Amino acid sequence: MKDWLNFFHKRALRLRARFLLLLFSIITFILAGQTFVTLSREVVEIDNRISTQGTIIAQSIAMGALSLMDYQNPDRFHDLIERARERVNLVELSIANKYGLVIAHTDPNRIGEKQEQFGNVFTIQKTTTKWSDVFKGYTEYEGSAPILRNLQLIGRVYLKFRSDEVARGITRHLLSAVSIGFLWLFIGGLAGAWYIRRITRPIEALTEAATSISKARLDEVKLEEPKTEDEVGVLQNSFIHLVKALRAGETENERLLAELKEMNAKLNEKVSEMTVDLRNTATYLQSVIHCMEEGVITCDRDGTIVQANQGSRRQLAGFMLPQPGIKISELIPDGQCLADAVDKAFETGTRTELKVDRSSGSSSSVLATQIGDFPERRHLSFSVYPLRDPDGSSLGVLVTVIDETEKHQIEARLRRHERLISLGTISGGLAHELGNCMHAITGFSKLLLDSLAEGDPKRADAKQIHDENARAVALLKRFLEFARPGKMVFQRQSIERIIQEAIGLCAYQAKQNGVNVVFEPKSDGKEYDCDAQLLRQVFVNLILNAVDSMTGRSEKRLAISTRIEGAKYFEVTLSDTGCGIAPQHLERIFDPFFTTKQDKGTGLGLSIAHKIVDTHGGTITVHSEVGRGSIFTIRLPVNQPRESSV
Repeated sequence: MKDWLNFFHKRALRLRARFLLLLFSIITFILAGQTFVTLSREVVEIDNRISTQGTIIAQSIAMGALSLMDYQNPDRFHDLIERARERVNLVELSIANKYGLVIAHTDPNRIGEKQEQFGNVFTIQKTTTKWSDVFKGYTEYEGSAPILRNLQLIGRVYLKFRSDEVARGITRHLLSAVSIGFLWLFIGGLAGAWYIRRITRPIEALTEAATSISKARLDEVKLEEPKTEDEVGVLQNSFIHLVKALRAGETENERLLAELKEMNAKLNEKVSEMTVDLRNTATYLQSVIHCMEEGVITCDRDGTIVQANQGSRRQLAGFMLPQPGIKISELIPDGQCLADAVDKAFETGTRTELKVDRSSGSSSSVLATQIGDFPERRHLSFSVYPLRDPDGSSLGVLVTVIDETEKHQIEARLRRHERLISLGTISGGLAHELGNCMHAITGFSKLLLDSLAEGDPKRADAKQIHDENARAVALLKRFLEFARPGKMVFQRQSIERIIQEAIGLCAYQAKQNGVNVVFEPKSDGKEYDCDAQLLRQVFVNLILNAVDSMTGRSEKRLAISTRIEGAKYFEVTLSDTGCGIAPQHLERIFDPFFTTKQDKGTGLGLSIAHKIVDTHGGTITVHSEVGRGSIFTIRLPVNQPRESSV
């Protein structure tokens, strides 16, 4: 009776159940794998056979329909469709002519529809059998065949039918596999239970002894000498020696515990005093660091951020949020240079300065809160300092960050403003004198051109003089537009309509170059104060530049979209798939006379566009990647003055 009670002991029964469950799982896994492989092979074989059968039926229907194609009787295919119903469980059968029009269908209402193209009508098409088909009881298959006359395609046949052969085969095999599985589980369970019992009986005694030891009742531990020399016997023998050692050391532990309690009380008192001092000092330093406008970040040897103050969040607004646990290289795009600077500070023990130029924004799920408006391209200055304790051991690295974007923008605007002032002075001074000379050349070259006969070889030279002078006059006119202040009158206009007019003006050039222009207005369609003529000139210039940049490209697409940003700005984005702009040219593209078109451009288009947008109180920015395209973004304030000068 005692043996039976021990057999049903809760913990022993749980261990045996685990062994049996593992054994059953292994048997079930093997049987399931074998059943799956067998079923997969048979399903593939049946699938291929039925798909081939469907193709043969479709070809037979195509041969039968060949002789009926020239007749006009709408019921001429009725018998052919009925014969197909007798051969298979027909779902859909359609016969189309060479133009893709359905001339026969199982559903009379679909006769006359335009049939979708099949691609290669000789291909066997089928629907792959799914496990859900077992519950549906059937699988749908498709087949198609051409209708040929003298090797010419005059029509095609499309066939869809159902078959329950796969479902029946799967059901049959599943029932057989389940029966065999239950048999093997029964046999394995009997054999496993007999063998597991031999292992668990000595383990029960060890479990009881371990329970007594865990409750510090060594006197209650009673173990028999092992009767076997296998792993279980070795475990029993080791446990007996362990109990003897524990009993011998129990007295010594009690003595040491008393001494440890006394020492621990003294240490706790000292630790409490030091903890208060350290907490006060840390609180003071944390307050000072968090109040700093400059970003301060500390990280460990691996470049993982340990702490970051509020200033770092402001300086890195628009990038990854500096927070403990992330890598320093993840703060900005292509941030490996930061990780390298941290490694250098650890290795050399010296300060490292780093200035980077990156695009703001990130695709990460953890983003910094955007504080105010900031440009897409950011200029950041990092300083990396090694942190060491009094013994010279490394404690980590301190990284400071300052956003110098505004400083760079101001410097760039000052340089551009100085160039514009110089250009305006020069253009205004030369415009009058050059204009008189050029108009005189125009008049005399026209007289010379009219005086020469059509066949005169000198006429081509005279025409070249006249055309080149006309080009120079046009260039001078652009100089005057850029240098001479003019009066702009702002009126209520729909900027989206202005963009559409600009697209219409450039439609011919876009079509000639094969460029697909897509306009996606997303604003509310309201009218705003602006100078329509000048804004139209800006959009025409940008569209033509985009068309020119896509010459020779495989993908030619220009996407133009609009939106209202925070009810303050009207934003227009022009994104092309052109050749892109080199990074060293991005800061100069709005400079007068700077062009990358060599002899095809004057370098004034984007300068004038920048000046017009600036006069409207807006901004124009560009983001570009060489080989991938450019994105120009124009932001115009919603409220404009009624009059201004440009």
